[in-house]
Amino acid sequence: MGETSEKRLEKVRFMNMCMIQDGRGNVLALDKVNDSYTGTTFPGGHVEPGELFFQSMIREVWEETGLTIENPEFRGLYHWHKDGVHHVITLYRAYTFYGELESSDEGRVY
Repeated sequence: MGETSEKRLEKVRFMNMCMIQDGRGNVLALDKVNDSYTGTTFPGGHVEPGELFFQSMIREVWEETGLTIENPEFRGLYHWHKDGVHHVITLYRAYTFYGELESSDEGRVY
């Protein structure tokens, strides 16, 4: 008690990541090249101000892969603190998608 709401505030960065599977054992991967993280990962990115997590996931996948996912399933949450910021990643999995797979400025997808 006695704690002001101002003391309870912290800087938070919301991100997302999605594993896309085709039902035949194949998983989509992204070789990310132009961010603070370089390496093989799943598509994803930052949640924009005012954007819903679910909508952000669909947008990020489309921007990075050319695919539109449907019904992404929430699978978990990962978080850590670094440099005074609480980083939070929502993790999704999707089996339903359409479109043509295309690489982007983020990196090669396969």
